[in-house]
Amino acid sequence: MKEINLIPWDSKILNKKVFEIKYQKGLPLKTLAKLDKSCEKQDAYYVFIKVDNDDIKTIHYLETLGFNYIEFQLRIEKRLVKPYTLPHYKNFYLKEIFKSDVDDIKNICKIAKTTFTTDRFYIDPKINKDFSGKRYMNWILNSLEDNTYKIYKYCFKSNDEIAAFLMVKKDKDKIYIALGGTNPKFKGSGIYLSLLIEYLNLSYLNKNKNIYTTITALNKDVVDFYNLLEFKIIDRKVVLRKVYEHER
Repeated sequence: MKEINLIPWDSKILNKKVFEIKYQKGLPLKTLAKLDKSCEKQDAYYVFIKVDNDDIKTIHYLETLGFNYIEFQLRIEKRLVKPYTLPHYKNFYLKEIFKSDVDDIKNICKIAKTTFTTDRFYIDPKINKDFSGKRYMNWILNSLEDNTYKIYKYCFKSNDEIAAFLMVKKDKDKIYIALGGTNPKFKGSGIYLSLLIEYLNLSYLNKNKNIYTTITALNKDVVDFYNLLEFKIIDRKVVLRKVYEHER
């Protein structure tokens, strides 16, 4: 496994080099120090690493190198055994969109630009908040060129306005919920939970019964939604990051 990966999309958008140090349980601390130095020599601006939440020794050592806590991530999964019967909104419809649906894509990108206020890049005091939205817009646009992805809009039946969206990826025998967001005008109304219920029931009918995703613990509403949907936590990661620009 390569120990340091340049993240091309993020680096291009930020116009500075973004690297990920690949975490391995039991990685010697001296190796972490060498990887940190290697990133600096490669003109890194932003470097992150995702560490098991119980690996306190590594977390504390990374702090001595100048890494700071920025996010607590949960990987969760669910095997669907029957459709959900939870109550949800009936005045919306779920529909897949395609590359030719230019207006829908534009509107979903507009939502993605502003809605992810718990994202680790959005909350980072050393990163311009605009970067977060640009990352997600870029991900959406790139997904249109990859047939393993699907994007769904969740619209009012009354006027076809997009209230929320979901982007999923086929990953072998599983479905990865890659991204989802609610129009900021309708946050706090439970629309995203309703979207999830409808999508998961559709997935069940299509015999795609193994679902997983990664969420930030900072987004309490989404954590509660998935808890209600009986997803199980299978991994916990602490994300630490280091910004190098001010240290030269």
